[in-house]
Amino acid sequence: MSVYVKICGITRSEDAAAACEAGADAIGFVFAPSKRRVDIETAARVSEALTRIERVGVFVEEPFSFVRDAVQRVPLQAVQFHRLPRDIWTAAEVDEWRDLVRQTGVIVIHAFRARDADSLRADIESRIQETDRILLDAFVPNAEGGTGKTFDWSLVAVAQTYGKPVLVAGGLTPDNVGEAVRHTRPWGVDVSSGVELAPGVKNHDAIRRFVTGARC
Repeated sequence: MSVYVKICGITRSEDAAAACEAGADAIGFVFAPSKRRVDIETAARVSEALTRIERVGVFVEEPFSFVRDAVQRVPLQAVQFHRLPRDIWTAAEVDEWRDLVRQTGVIVIHAFRARDADSLRADIESRIQETDRILLDAFVPNAEGGTGKTFDWSLVAVAQTYGKPVLVAGGLTPDNVGEAVRHTRPWGVDVSSGVELAPGVKNHDAIRRFVTGARC
């Protein structure tokens, strides 16, 4: 099966179009505090001309009402959480979120910071029942992702034991994504800074080379 490729940190229509043309499967909109942060209106405008590609919203600790509005207005096919909703929202909001997931079929991705095998297992086991896909990123203190740092790829095998699709992120570039895929055999890969000219401004040639490299 072809490796799923997500181009994250999209802020511009032309970059979303380049990801589509290169054959990427998904683009990511960062709604959490970041140099690549977008608002719902921008994400909806960028998405207007897109049909085939999956749209993923990235959230850290945004209010339930904001996540709900993003899912409905962009619209999003998937959400990527860096915190457990039950640790942020009220019990009533968590119930409403679960209803929304059932109604819309939105895919839930949980991001995990890969520090070591024991902490990764504990983190995954605390969230696995609420997760459709697992995304692994580098552990960097006081950072939730998008750091451009790699992690110990042997930890991918730990995540794969839980039977969910696993995406590898963190420090991937057009030059190393092929090695990452060969080494870890992930379900998918995720890139942001590795295909950028500047935060939120993508290099279209790098996007093409990344997609090709992931599938060689």
